[in-house]
Amino acid sequence: MREQGTTSPPRQSADQPIIPCFSNVPNPHDTAEEREVELFAEIRRSSKYYYQGLDSARQPRIFRIEAIRHGTHPFRLNNNNYRSQDLTFFVKDLYGRLVPLSEGGQGQ
Repeated sequence: MREQGTTSPPRQSADQPIIPCFSNVPNPHDTAEEREVELFAEIRRSSKYYYQGLDSARQPRIFRIEAIRHGTHPFRLNNNNYRSQDLTFFVKDLYGRLVPLSEGGQGQ
């Protein structure tokens, strides 16, 4: 039974992020076992969107993922939306280094 005065959570549209963007503000309750992470991605060379991830020197860049949405191109970065198969994913470790989430499938 619903408490009086409460409402159902609003339905998410396809344009709303599933997860919020994470901030760099440290949380004193975070531990090495559990903490918020920032997700990053590089556009794979095999992707038809590869050129969108190159800097002015034509070198690949790694972008922070701004949001994740429902749909065929759920990952928002570099002012565009991408499929998971177009990206190689990274997280920052406790020392600020980017660590690949998986070695499998890179460059495919």
